[in-house]
Amino acid sequence: MIPFQAVLTPLFLEMHTLHLLNSLLGRALFYTTFNLPVGVYVMRNSFLQVPGELVNAARVFLGALSFLTNDSLFTLPVALSNVETGTYGAVNYGLLLAGAVIAMIPCIIVYVALQRYYVRGLVSGALKG
Repeated sequence: MIPFQAVLTPLFLEMHTLHLLNSLLGRALFYTTFNLPVGVYVMRNSFLQVPGELVNAARVFLGALSFLTNDSLFTLPVALSNVETGTYGAVNYGLLLAGAVIAMIPCIIVYVALQRYYVRGLVSGALKG
């Protein structure tokens, strides 16, 4: 952890020797050398906090978005996103959320219908005997 001011003069002399002053390549090398490690460190710590279930859901959503071209085969989130995406990628979030609520109705009905089996399965291993 060396202060940036301590390496500024040697860095300037090195870039002058390599004829990288006043060039985009020199500036790109400078930013890559000094900013990339800090960015990777911060991003890595942030990415480690993302739950694995969310990562798996994103992979499923990305696969459906990338490898399906027929509208009738889209998964529900991709279909909702395609319906509600307008000009220049603008999304009408009100309609998108309304569609998501309507799409949840079958899941809620199935859960309510099978709720006693879920509870029985969760409680079955709780007691000996």
